[in-house]
Amino acid sequence: MGYDEAMITLTPNTPSLLPCIHREYDLSVYKSTITTEWDLVCERRAMYSTTQAATQIGKLAGFFLLGYILDVYGRRRTVLVCSLLYILTAFGMCFSINIWMFTILKVFVSSADAGVYLGCFVTQMETCISKDRLLPESPRWLVLQGRYDEALKVLKQAAYMNGNVPPSDGTILTAMHTIYKKEPSTKTRTGLVKILYDYTAILRFKKMRMRTLIIFGCWFTCALVYYGVSLNATNLSTDVYLYIFLGGLLEVPSYILLWPAIALFGRVKSLAGLFFICGVSILIVACIIFFLPEAPVWIATLLSLLGKMAITAAFHLVWLFTAELFPTYYRSIAIGDASVCGRIGSTISPYINDILGEKVVWAPSLLFGIVSLLSGVLSFLLPETRGQNMPETSDFDQAKGGRDNKVFAIESPEIKRQQQ
Repeated sequence: MGYDEAMITLTPNTPSLLPCIHREYDLSVYKSTITTEWDLVCERRAMYSTTQAATQIGKLAGFFLLGYILDVYGRRRTVLVCSLLYILTAFGMCFSINIWMFTILKVFVSSADAGVYLGCFVTQMETCISKDRLLPESPRWLVLQGRYDEALKVLKQAAYMNGNVPPSDGTILTAMHTIYKKEPSTKTRTGLVKILYDYTAILRFKKMRMRTLIIFGCWFTCALVYYGVSLNATNLSTDVYLYIFLGGLLEVPSYILLWPAIALFGRVKSLAGLFFICGVSILIVACIIFFLPEAPVWIATLLSLLGKMAITAAFHLVWLFTAELFPTYYRSIAIGDASVCGRIGSTISPYINDILGEKVVWAPSLLFGIVSLLSGVLSFLLPETRGQNMPETSDFDQAKGGRDNKVFAIESPEIKRQQQ
């Protein structure tokens, strides 16, 4: 029914708003989308936002559960299982017959992807092995499980691949046993009690509580702002294709420039600075939309992309920073729980843009800017970790950020002579 036909049917008692019984879509730009296939407009608009949020819900569930599984069952086994699950559910999503099947499978795909990413990231941080080798188990995790022989094998292989001469087996095994004895035993706890104990450990330990809460807030901000700004092209009234293209393109220099920044200024100052740059840029965008709605679109677009560039680098840095702040036994759980906080932020970002942005077009930018500035201030309360070793146990020096353990930096007499 077109507009003219609809006007003819109106009577004095007809309500001002009527539900649509049939819709015709403009297919000149998009030939087929989930919006047109499953009619995700008008009263079903929230379902469209839910399909976007499904990716983040899956990552939230994946990081929350798999952070614990990685620490209990090992990095390698978990990554392989998640890889298989990812392949199966991704193919299944292609054959979805309705919006609910599509959304549910999208959650499983994202959960499996989170497991693969988290497992590989933690293993890389703990081994720093050559990229052309097969994925081994983390020696740090093996030590804390009391599996010294397997850890010794991985370390000797890494030393061989890197062209180094390892210390004697006795020296390494003694160091491993020292680490194992320092970690508080949880073997007396089993089942659900052990799971709850491990999940809450980073908040129960006084040395880790404050940094945990701040890191959780930083993750929430990074995900909320990153995905919010990335999907905010409609509220800026700019070209969607150009905005997405430039946003992706600018992520390359954001990663490249991050490394000299953290080498020069350290983790804390770099993270805080990135939050401030993002916050100021996005707040200016909100002011332009509110006070100067007739201003050229490219100004707000440029500032928004500058903010996205900064939050992209901050998001990348917070992964590295989190791994450096927590001891081995709780590292995956810490990253997993922090990622959950991040996924809460990224889950609500589509609703902020689609629903809040439809009511008050400048409100999403204002919200993203304020949250970024708050996280920048809180970042200064975190300990600096530049140039310090990864913490092995929960018994670490709080003043130094838990980075004074050098067990995995043992040098043999042969290496010392080579360096001299």
